[in-house]
Amino acid sequence: MDDEKFAELLANVAQETNKVLGIVVQCPEVAQALMVASPSLFESLHYLQQPFSSRRQERVYASLLRYIVRMSTRATPFGLFSGIAIGMLADETTAEVAMPPVQQICSSVDISWLLEVVKSMEQNEDIRPHLHIIVNPSVYCVGSRAVIPFTDADKDGNIRMTTLQITPVVSSLLQERELTQTIGSPLSYHILLGRLLLAFPHMPEQHVDRILRVLLYKDFLLTDLRPCLLDKDPLLYVLKRLQTIPGAQSLSQVLGEVVASTLLVDQLKLEDPLVALHQLREAQEKVYRHTRPSYSIDTTINIKEPLLNKAIGDAASQAAEILLRIAPPSSSFHALRRYHEKFIETYGIDAEIPLLTLLSPEIGLGLPQVYTGEGQHHFTHTLTSAQGPQHDAMLTALFAEALNKGVQEIELNASMLDQLASCTPKVHTLPYSTVELYFQICARSREALDTGNWRLVVAHPPALLPGGRTFGRFHKMMDQQQLDALKQYIKAEEALFPEVIFAELNYIFPLERDMNVMLRPQLRSYEIVMNTWSSVTPENRISLDDLVVGVRPDRFYLRSLRLGKEVVVCQSHALNTERTPPLCRFLLDASSSGYAHLSGFDWGCLQSAPFLPRLRYQQIVLSPAQWRVRVFDLLPERLECDDTVWFLRIQRWRNQWSIPRFVYLVEDDNRFLLDLEHPGFLAELRRALSKSPANRGVLLQEMFPDAEQLWLQNTHTEPYVAEIILPLILRPPLAEYAATHFLGKHVERIEPHRAVRLEERRQLPGAEWTSLKLYTAAKRQNDVITGPLKDLVISLQEQQCMDYWFFIRYADPDPHVRVRFHATHSQHEHLLLAVLAWSRKLIHEGLIQSVRVEEYNREVERYGGPLAFPTIEHIFCASSNMASDLLTLQSGRHMAFDSIVAAVWSLDHFFAAWGVNTEKRLVFVQELVDRYEYADVFRLRRKLLLGLFLPEENQYFTEEVKKQKEMLLQMHASKSALLQKSAQVFHELALRKELWQSEHSLLRSLAHMHLNRLQGIDPEQEMKVYACWKYTLESSQKYLFIGDL
Repeated sequence: MDDEKFAELLANVAQETNKVLGIVVQCPEVAQALMVASPSLFESLHYLQQPFSSRRQERVYASLLRYIVRMSTRATPFGLFSGIAIGMLADETTAEVAMPPVQQICSSVDISWLLEVVKSMEQNEDIRPHLHIIVNPSVYCVGSRAVIPFTDADKDGNIRMTTLQITPVVSSLLQERELTQTIGSPLSYHILLGRLLLAFPHMPEQHVDRILRVLLYKDFLLTDLRPCLLDKDPLLYVLKRLQTIPGAQSLSQVLGEVVASTLLVDQLKLEDPLVALHQLREAQEKVYRHTRPSYSIDTTINIKEPLLNKAIGDAASQAAEILLRIAPPSSSFHALRRYHEKFIETYGIDAEIPLLTLLSPEIGLGLPQVYTGEGQHHFTHTLTSAQGPQHDAMLTALFAEALNKGVQEIELNASMLDQLASCTPKVHTLPYSTVELYFQICARSREALDTGNWRLVVAHPPALLPGGRTFGRFHKMMDQQQLDALKQYIKAEEALFPEVIFAELNYIFPLERDMNVMLRPQLRSYEIVMNTWSSVTPENRISLDDLVVGVRPDRFYLRSLRLGKEVVVCQSHALNTERTPPLCRFLLDASSSGYAHLSGFDWGCLQSAPFLPRLRYQQIVLSPAQWRVRVFDLLPERLECDDTVWFLRIQRWRNQWSIPRFVYLVEDDNRFLLDLEHPGFLAELRRALSKSPANRGVLLQEMFPDAEQLWLQNTHTEPYVAEIILPLILRPPLAEYAATHFLGKHVERIEPHRAVRLEERRQLPGAEWTSLKLYTAAKRQNDVITGPLKDLVISLQEQQCMDYWFFIRYADPDPHVRVRFHATHSQHEHLLLAVLAWSRKLIHEGLIQSVRVEEYNREVERYGGPLAFPTIEHIFCASSNMASDLLTLQSGRHMAFDSIVAAVWSLDHFFAAWGVNTEKRLVFVQELVDRYEYADVFRLRRKLLLGLFLPEENQYFTEEVKKQKEMLLQMHASKSALLQKSAQVFHELALRKELWQSEHSLLRSLAHMHLNRLQGIDPEQEMKVYACWKYTLESSQKYLFIGDL
């Protein structure tokens, strides 16, 4: 066929398709579904009646094609296109779509529309005086400004933060907030106005009223007319509240018409005319005209005996376990990794910083940059989870195998999965305690499900969500028994971790229709309330200023000071965390930062490969076959071509890669079925390619199951596309391990009852402490410490402008020494100037590269709390002097042994002076070192160490050892008294329950920092010291019992 005839054939196919679309759209069911899904498209259908073709008409046909395909092939609930049904697992599959297929319609007004209605009513003079008022719970203060972290968003989706000057009126209202939080009840507008007039008698009533109106408009104040999104029917809540207000009868009446119209819509049959939908829209416009769709509809499907074979449940559980085993750390961990490092660098390991202090850019670290990066909106930031090189190498081998054999499926075995799990980077990750697995079943009939002739196909994306989020989203469609089952599921999760509080994040999201998916039931006993009303009692509300943020090795955690427990922040709805306001996102990300990544199968570095095979384990398809196509793959010599060339290039590309006719076009979590032999669908593919970056292209996935493998059918054996979401819960053994290790119960720490105050933690330059960073190569640090730094300390003490000091070695990532000097009374400026002059001299002499003067943030929590820290700083000083003296002896070659022997002796002397006897020292170090770890390092130093540790009559106590030991004892004598006195201080604090750490944890931290000063940042060297100490104590103990070695 020549090109001209072929082009004519393609044009005829397109025209025939448009005719079919024109017929389909005449069906009442389709018309109703379109009106709900896209009112603008529905109103454009009249263009199809034009006798002539136009660009607008072609656009309508293209949109119509997309919507018809969406309603025919995708099971994700959306208006009248698709719906939900709730079933159970059983011994056999009985699920069948009954007729008519729609069981129930559940309409609701758009929440953004409702909030606009509320906002306008709050300014109504007849309504406002009768409302009750609270100060926005999310408001916090920074300096002289009150910050409202999020109010609304601009047209591009950027969330706006509002700040207000803390005027006397604002200050008075903030004080009222403290009172209402205590007594648990808001104030009426009249009472609040009266109190302000009494407090500010010089202000006219009209002026105070105007201030309150402005504060309401800016969301600093909230009224009880604003619904909580944990209410099952926010519209009905607003109506009932209006009905209690004498001056709101007319508004109550028109809003009542909206409620009545929703009830009429709920009674619709699919073949009914569109009158009820039009009535609902008209009723809403009487109240408030909205530029966007003003209502939404959810649907339940009429499933006869909704039972599914329990073998499917077993396979789903296995699939979830596989995905979690091979999953990398969560995306929130990657997003917060640099922030985690910055937190430790600034505050230290055991610090707990008040949430609002931490996120304040003025006095804390501010928000993570990934949320607010320059030129990048935080909503659009996505971060792929990084896999390790071994993981990528293994998948590359599988990929090569598929190419070599020319197959589209690779079968995995248990050994392969074990290898993938072992080579995936693990950062102390833990699977979520509850998850929902999304999947499809590939089977030709429901009978095939009972005979085992099926495949479970993990959805992609999403594959997994935290438990309860999908079911919470559709709670309006549940009966009481189903809702009770959901609540029991959540309670079962909480019972796994009795030492943790699971708190619902209750907030109103200020972006268009996203709020509609945030309606959910009250499933949690505790709430963190942001910019709305709470649904729980005051004692179960966790305020933002009650939360502190801390870190563990690879994650953040949140803790309630009032309740003294870790808090895991949850949201029982389906809104993507990355689309939440930054403050909310941080709470959610911090809570999930230690968990495994919830996603489908991750191909790692091969994600952009032109072809990836289907991966199957037994009956579980972990990842479908997929292809990535780019424009230059199809048209390497030019970007523009006619439809004929485009069609032929697509077919050639299909033959090259063996691509089936029907595939899904995948964009984020949306899938659109394409027919690659139809010009209309190829136009859609072309449109998608034109919008995608050239080097990224678009992703196509196989249609699996295909049209012949749809097990769910109606009574007429007509097939339906079905997606299953199964809630799963962690098995008790894993949960017990998590509760013991992951959630920190194994950590010997006494939880502080309050947060450290800023002035207790922060020491600014030129005040009591002067803190420097001396940047120099790691190999030069000892020269600085034993030379000019030692001289400076002596000089400052002689001048009586410094009484104690200490140093630590650090890297940020550049190696440096941090030196801190404590000024004597009224010598702050003199000390600072002297130290700066000294550091300039070191730079000129080439001993250091640069110097920075910075604030000193004390690690108060790590070292026992505010009352313990002054003593700790004196211990740091003693440790620094001991290290400096030992390093000086080593540099002058006055010691006959190496740094490891010196460190072992110094550490043991440190513990002995603290009052830790030999038996306890041995137990302490045995916990740190494996049985035979670094035994070879000890053997090389055995004689010297035993000569130093054993009584003088031992065979290793030579004259040289005696001389060295006397020198060491003399050097450490003055420090021993200080350590003994310090230990007594800590024991007294512990007796008074004013010590925030156990003695074991304190000694571990002090030992680590002492070795840091002696040896630098070298974890392996540190472990060698501990090992030699352990073997020395064990050998000494053996000698004392047996008398021979």
